[in-house]
Amino acid sequence: MNIKLKKNCKFCCFCILIFTIGCRNIDCPLENTVLVGSNLYYSDTDISNVTLDTLLVTALGTDSLMSCQKANLQMSFPLRYSLNNDTLLLSFMRNGQIHTTDTLYLEHTNTIHFENIDCPPAVFSELKTISWGNQQDGKVVVDSASISSPIVNYNGTENIKIFVHYNN
Repeated sequence: MNIKLKKNCKFCCFCILIFTIGCRNIDCPLENTVLVGSNLYYSDTDISNVTLDTLLVTALGTDSLMSCQKANLQMSFPLRYSLNNDTLLLSFMRNGQIHTTDTLYLEHTNTIHFENIDCPPAVFSELKTISWGNQQDGKVVVDSASISSPIVNYNGTENIKIFVHYNN
């Protein structure tokens, strides 16, 4: 009987050891929001002469609204994971009033991404094309836009460069 007790004790210790080794912390990323990173560039203007105070970015068809202050020309926004295209309205504001509005058109593909079975899935995107529509009012217009890094995930890189031409 003593031998059987020793075998059971060894088996219990082995199970506890395996269970302890098998338990680990959940390795989910802390910053798991997938956002497109974008920077605004002035193509032929000294930025100190620009009097725009705010850039409002509205995703057409959603209630997403982001703002970008003049001092911080970086912005980030989510893409729709249910569709493969997004339309963004860029409203350039001066003294609290909309000065002009331009449009960006993004086409992308979406992929579900799993870090760990214990973590919620994320939807990564790959930007395929970007185009823009300029309002011809002689004010601020999007001069051009380009994809600088096509993979949109949660690492915070710049994915889109938007070049703006400024006219009073």
